[in-house]
Amino acid sequence: MMKLSKESKYTFIALLIIPLIWISLNHSGYLDYLKVKSVDLRKQYRGEIPQNFEKNALDRVQVEDNKTVPRIPKLIYVNFDSATLAMD
Repeated sequence: MMKLSKESKYTFIALLIIPLIWISLNHSGYLDYLKVKSVDLRKQYRGEIPQNFEKNALDRVQVEDNKTVPRIPKLIYVNFDSATLAMD
């Protein structure tokens, strides 16, 4: 067996604590919370991105029941769950 000095043992134990803390934070879900918060803060700091790619981008399109929507939406979110993916 390899002999380690006293300083090396302390260094190994100190460096072993970091992955253990990381694993416990990940298991508790706190890392996901921090990831979402950091994305929110980055988008808030960045500000709104203009979406006027086309000349008529601000025109509105008429849909059912005389409702109108912008021609180019600012954000589209699509959620596929397991039931949707299992459909034919």
